[in-house]
Amino acid sequence: MGEHGEDQISPGQGEHENDDDTMVAPVMSELLDESAAAADVEDVDLYDLIVDPLARGEAYAVAGARIGRSERSVRRRMSEPEFAAEVNERRREMLSMATGQFNAALDDAVATIVDCMHAENDGVRLRAAREVLDLGSRLTDRVELDDLVRRLDAQRRGGENRGVR
Repeated sequence: MGEHGEDQISPGQGEHENDDDTMVAPVMSELLDESAAAADVEDVDLYDLIVDPLARGEAYAVAGARIGRSERSVRRRMSEPEFAAEVNERRREMLSMATGQFNAALDDAVATIVDCMHAENDGVRLRAAREVLDLGSRLTDRVELDDLVRRLDAQRRGGENRGVR
């Protein structure tokens, strides 16, 4: 048994009780069977199976149902700093990957808007020009704001290094 004995299950095990002392029907999805087989382990921490869904923002009740636990049980587990940190770290990883994909598509998006600026239709050209002006202005503001934050942070760190706060 793991650190959370009641949250452990052996592959192929039937019904089990959740933290609310109610019997949960063995409605384990193929996810549990595949994860246990892939890991080739005797015990699988059920809560490891819902880190990704929780990181994606899945409701506690839905995530709990995936592993035969109640919303209350998932909420209680999320109140544990180590587990919450694991979910938050996975969320950061997912956001980082999505940001990378988004940034990779920016060149194509800009090229598309620029192409639209040369369209025959006046309305299309006008909308593309407005988009370029709007996005250009917002990006410039963002770069300037990021630069200001970096300078202020450097000043703050410099003051802390001299013992001034």
